Amino acid sequence: MIEQDVEIGALELVSGEVIPNVVQQVTRYGREPLPDGSNVVFVPHALSGSSRVLEWWGGIAGTGALFDVAEWCVVGVNALGGCYGSTGPSSLASDGQRWGPRFPVVTVADMVEAQRRALKAVGIERFAVVISGSLGGQQTLQWARAHDKLVNHAIVVGTFDHLRAQGIAQNGVAREAIRLDPRFKGGWY
Repeated sequence: MIEQDVEIGALELVSGEVIPNVVQQVTRYGREPLPDGSNVVFVPHALSGSSRVLEWWGGIAGTGALFDVAEWCVVGVNALGGCYGSTGPSSLASDGQRWGPRFPVVTVADMVEAQRRALKAVGIERFAVVISGSLGGQQTLQWARAHDKLVNHAIVVGTFDHLRAQGIAQNGVAREAIRLDPRFKGGWY
Protein backbone atom coordinates (compact mmCIF):
# COMPACT_ATOMS: atom_id res chain seq x y z
CA MET A 1 0.00 0.00 0.00
CA ILE A 2 1.22 3.46 -0.90
CA GLU A 3 -0.61 6.33 0.76
CA GLN A 4 0.11 9.97 0.15
CA ASP A 5 -1.38 13.38 0.78
CA VAL A 6 -1.48 15.24 -2.53
CA GLU A 7 -1.71 19.03 -2.63
CA ILE A 8 -3.79 20.19 -5.59
CA GLY A 9 -3.86 23.93 -4.85
CA ALA A 10 -7.01 26.03 -4.84
CA LEU A 11 -10.23 24.43 -6.06
CA GLU A 12 -13.11 26.48 -7.43
CA LEU A 13 -16.35 24.72 -6.63
CA VAL A 14 -19.45 24.49 -8.81
CA SER A 15 -20.94 27.17 -6.52
CA GLY A 16 -18.13 29.58 -7.39
CA GLU A 17 -16.64 29.40 -3.89
CA VAL A 18 -12.93 28.61 -3.70
CA ILE A 19 -11.24 26.29 -1.21
CA PRO A 20 -7.54 27.22 -1.01
CA ASN A 21 -4.77 24.67 -0.51
CA VAL A 22 -6.80 21.50 -1.07
CA VAL A 23 -5.21 18.21 -0.02
CA GLN A 24 -6.48 14.83 -1.24
CA GLN A 25 -5.40 11.56 0.35
CA VAL A 26 -4.59 8.96 -2.32
CA THR A 27 -4.07 5.27 -1.52
CA ARG A 28 -2.75 2.79 -4.08
CA TYR A 29 -2.52 -1.00 -3.89
CA GLY A 30 -1.03 -3.63 -6.16
CA ARG A 31 0.76 -3.13 -9.44
CA GLU A 32 2.32 0.04 -10.76
CA PRO A 33 -0.18 1.90 -12.95
CA LEU A 34 0.39 1.52 -16.68
CA PRO A 35 0.57 4.81 -18.61
CA ASP A 36 -2.53 3.93 -20.64
CA GLY A 37 -4.50 3.09 -17.46
CA SER A 38 -5.34 -0.39 -18.72
CA ASN A 39 -4.61 -1.93 -15.31
CA VAL A 40 -6.04 0.85 -13.11
CA VAL A 41 -9.20 0.36 -11.05
CA PHE A 42 -10.41 3.50 -9.29
CA VAL A 43 -12.82 3.03 -6.38
CA PRO A 44 -14.41 6.25 -5.07
CA HIS A 45 -15.79 5.64 -1.59
CA ALA A 46 -19.29 5.83 -0.16
CA LEU A 47 -20.24 8.37 2.52
CA SER A 48 -18.51 6.68 5.45
CA GLY A 49 -15.57 5.16 3.56
CA SER A 50 -12.01 6.28 2.96
CA SER A 51 -9.25 6.00 0.38
CA ARG A 52 -8.24 2.66 1.95
CA VAL A 53 -10.38 0.53 -0.36
CA LEU A 54 -9.18 -2.83 0.94
CA GLU A 55 -10.39 -1.95 4.45
CA TRP A 56 -14.02 -1.54 3.39
CA TRP A 57 -14.50 -3.42 0.11
CA GLY A 58 -12.18 -6.42 0.30
CA GLY A 59 -14.50 -8.60 -1.81
CA ILE A 60 -14.03 -6.29 -4.77
CA ALA A 61 -10.35 -5.43 -4.43
CA GLY A 62 -7.54 -7.30 -2.71
CA THR A 63 -5.70 -10.60 -2.81
CA GLY A 64 -7.88 -13.14 -4.61
CA ALA A 65 -10.70 -10.60 -5.07
CA LEU A 66 -12.45 -9.59 -8.29
CA PHE A 67 -9.76 -6.96 -8.84
CA ASP A 68 -6.78 -8.90 -7.52
CA VAL A 69 -3.95 -6.59 -6.51
CA ALA A 70 -1.48 -9.08 -8.01
CA GLU A 71 -2.85 -8.06 -11.42
CA TRP A 72 -4.43 -4.63 -10.95
CA CYS A 73 -3.48 -1.20 -9.67
CA VAL A 74 -6.34 -0.35 -7.28
CA VAL A 75 -6.65 3.29 -6.25
CA GLY A 76 -8.81 5.17 -3.76
CA VAL A 77 -9.02 8.90 -3.05
CA ASN A 78 -10.63 10.26 0.10
CA ALA A 79 -13.54 12.46 -0.93
CA LEU A 80 -13.30 16.22 -0.67
CA GLY A 81 -15.03 17.15 2.58
CA GLY A 82 -14.39 13.71 4.04
CA CYS A 83 -12.80 13.13 7.40
CA TYR A 84 -10.04 10.68 6.47
CA GLY A 85 -7.18 12.82 5.24
CA SER A 86 -8.59 15.09 2.55
CA THR A 87 -9.52 18.72 3.07
CA GLY A 88 -12.79 19.00 4.96
CA PRO A 89 -14.50 20.68 7.92
CA SER A 90 -11.86 19.47 10.39
CA SER A 91 -9.02 20.95 8.28
CA LEU A 92 -7.50 24.32 9.07
CA ALA A 93 -8.78 27.23 7.00
CA SER A 94 -6.51 30.10 5.91
CA ASP A 95 -7.26 31.93 9.20
CA GLY A 96 -5.66 29.07 11.17
CA GLN A 97 -8.99 27.89 12.61
CA ARG A 98 -10.83 24.71 11.67
CA TRP A 99 -13.33 25.16 8.86
CA GLY A 100 -16.11 23.61 10.93
CA PRO A 101 -19.55 24.70 9.72
CA ARG A 102 -17.92 27.34 7.48
CA PHE A 103 -16.76 24.61 5.11
CA PRO A 104 -18.48 25.16 1.75
CA VAL A 105 -21.11 22.79 0.42
CA VAL A 106 -19.45 20.49 -2.10
CA THR A 107 -21.11 18.61 -4.94
CA VAL A 108 -20.27 15.26 -6.45
CA ALA A 109 -18.81 17.18 -9.40
CA ASP A 110 -16.51 19.04 -6.98
CA MET A 111 -15.39 15.73 -5.44
CA VAL A 112 -14.61 14.28 -8.86
CA GLU A 113 -12.65 17.33 -9.99
CA ALA A 114 -10.53 17.19 -6.83
CA GLN A 115 -9.97 13.45 -7.40
CA ARG A 116 -9.03 14.02 -11.05
CA ARG A 117 -6.45 16.64 -10.13
CA ALA A 118 -4.95 14.52 -7.32
CA LEU A 119 -4.73 11.41 -9.48
CA LYS A 120 -3.16 13.37 -12.32
CA ALA A 121 -0.57 14.70 -9.85
CA VAL A 122 0.47 11.12 -9.01
CA GLY A 123 0.60 10.10 -12.69
CA ILE A 124 -2.79 8.41 -13.07
CA GLU A 125 -5.03 9.90 -15.75
CA ARG A 126 -6.89 6.96 -17.31
CA PHE A 127 -8.82 4.03 -15.87
CA ALA A 128 -9.76 0.57 -17.02
CA VAL A 129 -12.59 0.61 -14.48
CA VAL A 130 -14.21 3.07 -12.09
CA ILE A 131 -16.45 1.13 -9.69
CA SER A 132 -18.35 1.92 -6.51
CA GLY A 133 -21.71 2.12 -4.79
CA SER A 134 -23.88 4.66 -3.00
CA LEU A 135 -22.15 8.07 -2.91
CA GLY A 136 -19.14 6.42 -4.57
CA GLY A 137 -21.49 5.26 -7.32
CA GLN A 138 -22.64 8.84 -7.83
CA GLN A 139 -18.98 9.81 -8.21
CA THR A 140 -18.54 6.94 -10.68
CA LEU A 141 -21.46 8.27 -12.75
CA GLN A 142 -19.92 11.76 -12.69
CA TRP A 143 -16.58 10.34 -13.85
CA ALA A 144 -18.35 8.61 -16.75
CA ARG A 145 -20.26 11.77 -17.68
CA ALA A 146 -17.55 14.38 -17.28
CA HIS A 147 -14.49 12.34 -18.25
CA ASP A 148 -15.78 9.64 -20.59
CA LYS A 149 -12.52 9.64 -22.57
CA LEU A 150 -10.60 8.68 -19.40
CA VAL A 151 -12.87 5.85 -18.19
CA ASN A 152 -13.14 2.59 -20.16
CA HIS A 153 -15.79 1.01 -17.91
CA ALA A 154 -17.99 2.44 -15.16
CA ILE A 155 -19.71 0.05 -12.74
CA VAL A 156 -22.23 1.40 -10.24
CA VAL A 157 -23.87 -0.49 -7.39
CA GLY A 158 -26.84 0.69 -5.33
CA THR A 159 -26.78 4.28 -6.49
CA PHE A 160 -28.82 6.79 -8.45
CA ASP A 161 -28.24 9.68 -10.81
CA HIS A 162 -30.31 12.17 -8.83
CA LEU A 163 -32.01 12.35 -5.45
CA ARG A 164 -35.76 11.85 -5.38
CA ALA A 165 -38.25 13.33 -2.90
CA GLN A 166 -38.05 10.44 -0.44
CA GLY A 167 -34.25 10.63 -0.30
CA ILE A 168 -34.33 14.39 0.18
CA ALA A 169 -36.80 13.95 3.06
CA GLN A 170 -34.70 11.21 4.70
CA ASN A 171 -31.57 13.34 4.43
CA GLY A 172 -33.47 16.23 6.00
CA VAL A 173 -34.42 14.05 8.98
CA ALA A 174 -30.79 12.94 9.38
CA ARG A 175 -29.51 16.55 9.21
CA GLU A 176 -32.06 17.63 11.80
CA ALA A 177 -31.05 14.80 14.16
CA ILE A 178 -27.44 15.98 13.97
CA ARG A 179 -28.38 19.65 14.33
CA LEU A 180 -30.45 18.93 17.46
CA ASP A 181 -27.67 16.93 19.15
CA PRO A 182 -26.51 19.10 22.11
CA ARG A 183 -22.90 18.20 21.28
CA PHE A 184 -23.27 19.64 17.76
CA LYS A 185 -22.76 23.23 18.98
CA GLY A 186 -23.70 24.78 15.66
CA GLY A 187 -21.26 22.56 13.81
CA TRP A 188 -18.29 23.04 16.14
CA TYR A 189 -18.40 19.53 17.69
